[in-house]
Amino acid sequence: MYKLHYLIEREGKVKYDVSISNYPLGPVDWTTANFCTQNGLIEERLEQGVPYDFYNISLTERGEAYFKKFADELNRPELDNAKKVIAKYKSTSGTALLQYVHKKYVDGFKDLKKAGKIISGFENNVPIVQNLISKNVSMAHGLAEKDELQSLNEYLEHLKIILTNLGSFDDPVKIGQVLWTVKEIFGALNENGYKNNPYVKELFDYMDNYCAKEKIANSITSDDLSDIEQDVRERLLQAVAQMEIPMYSSKPAQS
Repeated sequence: MYKLHYLIEREGKVKYDVSISNYPLGPVDWTTANFCTQNGLIEERLEQGVPYDFYNISLTERGEAYFKKFADELNRPELDNAKKVIAKYKSTSGTALLQYVHKKYVDGFKDLKKAGKIISGFENNVPIVQNLISKNVSMAHGLAEKDELQSLNEYLEHLKIILTNLGSFDDPVKIGQVLWTVKEIFGALNENGYKNNPYVKELFDYMDNYCAKEKIANSITSDDLSDIEQDVRERLLQAVAQMEIPMYSSKPAQS
């Protein structure tokens, strides 16, 4: 839905009040999405799916009334152009549409030299973040809290492998997906004083699944982790087995 909305603007030459930002993960019109959610124009239901849960989005009665009234005020040529774009892509699957937009319009990390510098910067930051977490370990109250903090550092060990492997890829979307997730991980850790929280766990889980699917790195559950010490390796695998992902994320779902 988000990609189709973008193509209406881009290929249909429809002028939106606020242009959709073409950021490295691909264009998503969060401005409109947030407006619709906050004003009760759409309803989002989280449903179970494979490999990820997904949002089913539909208009509410209030939304139907709002957009019916709004349609009468639209520029007619632009409305016709929008309908042509919808007709062109209406039989295209969501996955195919996403891949088409990413391949043709996402260019945030096509500059591999710049991407390489960002990867190196994140690699240099991992030990710094691990050190901040280790300070919390030394002040932890109880064994459970200490184990959770140690697990975070062990997840970051796996992140080092992912970043190292990412340097050999030239796909700007894959690079963007990983680097923006890493940025989110660092930001979430910083906001929470470098302690454990459900959103960080969810991000690590997403990262692990995405990198395994795109063959960037083995899943942490199947990686032999040969470069990690035995005791750390055992704690890491145990942490993965016990990890719980909340039903509802505190952040918007990927589109």
